[in-house]
Amino acid sequence: MNSSSVLCRNCQQLQMVCPECLGNPTGACGFGEYGRTINDANVAGVSKLYKNGSGCGACYKVRCKAPECSQDGVIVVVTDYGEGHGTDFILSARAYGRLALPNAAVQLFAYGVVDVEYKRVPCHTLAETQRWRSMRRAYGAVWDCANPPKGALTFRMQVSGSAGVKWLQMNNVVASEWKAGLVYDTAIQLT
Repeated sequence: MNSSSVLCRNCQQLQMVCPECLGNPTGACGFGEYGRTINDANVAGVSKLYKNGSGCGACYKVRCKAPECSQDGVIVVVTDYGEGHGTDFILSARAYGRLALPNAAVQLFAYGVVDVEYKRVPCHTLAETQRWRSMRRAYGAVWDCANPPKGALTFRMQVSGSAGVKWLQMNNVVASEWKAGLVYDTAIQLT
């Protein structure tokens, strides 16, 4: 799909910040601090692809169409909502720089807004080999998801309290022999 992408350089007008060339720590997807560094900080805010939040966590391969652009492009993870100059993507500075050919990032940054092509791709970040799947609160303390993966299960949840919002990851808390419909106690207690 063809579109445009803008570098998140001075993003106050979009109510976003890109400190240290990472993503926005308060993005609309609710990833918090985790959303700044997921996928080696190759992250993006999107407009129409946001889909009222259901586009969060999706991965896209983005390639720009300027002479300074690499054919490899960059894979970004959607961590925020953002609009700007009719663009579909607002990339972190790190992701925007990785669109460029070797030694051409400075010239690419000078464009600010560039035409791009993109496609949805499976997510394979450094910290994960399978994409994270959202769970749905069925009722009370019961959570479920459609088509759960096989094998041991790792859970990641966002918690908030007086110390702020944090991500908690629990590795392999449900054994690989789990069965649907049974109750599993992870021994994790949040206070």
